[in-house]
Amino acid sequence: MLNADVHPVVPEIGSVGASDLAPMAGMAQVAIGQGRAEYQGEVLPGGEALRRAGITPLVLSGKDGLALVSANGVSIGHAALVVARAEQAADAADVAAALSMEATAANPSILHPAVARAKGIPGQAAAADHIRELMSGSALFEAGAARSVQDALSFRVVPQVHGALREYVAAARNAVTVELNSADDNPLVSVPDQAMISNGNFHPMVLAIACDALRIALAQVGQLSERRLSHLWDGCMHQLVGPPTSPLYGLQLRYPAAALFPELKQLAAPATLDTPTLDLGVEDHGTSAPLSVRKTDTVLGLLEDLLAIELMLATDLLRLTPTKPVLGAGTAEALWMVEESITLADPQPDAVHRALRERFPVMQVGGSAANGQSAAR
Repeated sequence: MLNADVHPVVPEIGSVGASDLAPMAGMAQVAIGQGRAEYQGEVLPGGEALRRAGITPLVLSGKDGLALVSANGVSIGHAALVVARAEQAADAADVAAALSMEATAANPSILHPAVARAKGIPGQAAAADHIRELMSGSALFEAGAARSVQDALSFRVVPQVHGALREYVAAARNAVTVELNSADDNPLVSVPDQAMISNGNFHPMVLAIACDALRIALAQVGQLSERRLSHLWDGCMHQLVGPPTSPLYGLQLRYPAAALFPELKQLAAPATLDTPTLDLGVEDHGTSAPLSVRKTDTVLGLLEDLLAIELMLATDLLRLTPTKPVLGAGTAEALWMVEESITLADPQPDAVHRALRERFPVMQVGGSAANGQSAAR
């Protein structure tokens, strides 16, 4: 069905995370020729969608019906996509923070490998390594180039906070991987024991809690981004001595960014503690896994918007700075990406690109420029 673009239409709400019975049943209905499905952009009865795609409906036999519905396919499948998106967001957060460090002449001492070694958290080391790679060749690494010995915490603790995000992305990835390879059946057929065993494997508790924790980590990264926006705003205000010669899109979006963060923060609240008692008191616990995953997906969208605004506001400040700094290879690539995205309608994009490279040169240090550009992408 998936390969033939037969997409079952199922309700988004209906599972409390003690097996995704209702949405899984919606998919199973199409598989047996019932329900509804989208095929080539048209929503059809499930049987008709299968007929047009040349697929023979399933004919169920013993235990097949239970196998099709008694699982957490919706929660797990959605969580797999969310984890992949969160990994990209973690990299994007590093890029935004690195460009803000360049724009504000922040102290790169926070990226020294000794700092991460002293802490011993792999995610922190990975974040610091990535940002250091992005900034490879930056003039900020020269003695006396940084504005101060210690910057505001929204800059100074970036490796720690972004590292925490990476740690919880890894935890969520592990939870998803386990669920993808597990048996959720109840009863469980144990072939070695020749037994059918009543059990609760349909409860994806670790996955649900992992997504709750991941949202908190995402909100912390968003909080740092929003705080850095204030410093970028202040920098722009100090540089503006008259009307800007070109639009400052990041500056215009500062207030929408401020509106984004409260929503992101509120969505970070746990979803796993709120399922009521059901079924005459028998089903008196649920994981709320679908809700936890769905909220995490929403938070990722908000964070992506926030990081995009940070990139634009950092670009605004770099535009306004009278003395153009030598940027790192990856941060220069990020700046060019922002500028080119804004000027897509320009009839001579190549000329724009050349002009940007002349205004913001990249210091070449061995093979670091290419590595930094790759890290930015």
